[in-house]
Amino acid sequence: LTLPFTYETDIEKFWIVYDATIVGNKGFFVYRPDNDGTSIKILSFTKGSDEITEQTIAWDEAICQNQIFCDFIDDENGYIFVTEEIDAPGFSRGAEKVAKLYKTHDGGKTWNSLNCDNIPYISLRYSLMLAKFVTEDIGIIAGHLGPHDFNFHERTYITKDGGLSWIPVDLSNFAERPFDFSSFTDDDFF
Repeated sequence: LTLPFTYETDIEKFWIVYDATIVGNKGFFVYRPDNDGTSIKILSFTKGSDEITEQTIAWDEAICQNQIFCDFIDDENGYIFVTEEIDAPGFSRGAEKVAKLYKTHDGGKTWNSLNCDNIPYISLRYSLMLAKFVTEDIGIIAGHLGPHDFNFHERTYITKDGGLSWIPVDLSNFAERPFDFSSFTDDDFF
């Protein structure tokens, strides 16, 4: 499998703004192809095949992209979150927001934009740590902990309606540190 980019020329300078995932026999690599903040590229491939599908998602207004999260809940349904760092009222160190959210129902062949208007700003504290859906209805976003920050539950939100609304989650009862977000189940919230 030969990918249409090289680490030295294309990926190294954008190391913090790409993500990759494998689900079943499919692999996906998402990255920002340039510095203007107006697009992402999605490379998808099937294990054992040399065929690569390259897609570009572009938008008109540039955003300051900090991170990209790509995650699939099964072979066909997946999500891409694109975050933006901004200065927002009430956030002393800035804020981060999911600025673009895309979903696929066909294993990455097509991607549809989802409304991000109701996704809350999160206090930056070193950037977003997690953005994923565990079912088509249940998703989570969470900000990083600071070194002396024990109130990270103030930067964790879930959706139970596919991203239409997001509610804060109080994780103060979880005593383990560091907290393992990969072990979340719906029983933790409902």
